[in-house]
Amino acid sequence: MPADESAIENVLVPYTHARQGASARLVTHDGEADCHGLGEGSLMINHASGEAIWNLVVEVAGTANNP
Repeated sequence: MPADESAIENVLVPYTHARQGASARLVTHDGEADCHGLGEGSLMINHASGEAIWNLVVEVAGTANNP
């Protein structure tokens, strides 16, 4: 079953800055990351810094795995 992309984007909205198409910069209180593939069926988060971004990655993964 595919992930609910709107649910994933709802999790990411408070952290999303400078979105261009399927790519965006994610910013947390202690770091940031690049996010690619928004709305395209797959997601890649890279160039992560700080600790809070990893909690966000886990939250997004949990959201993606819950129908």
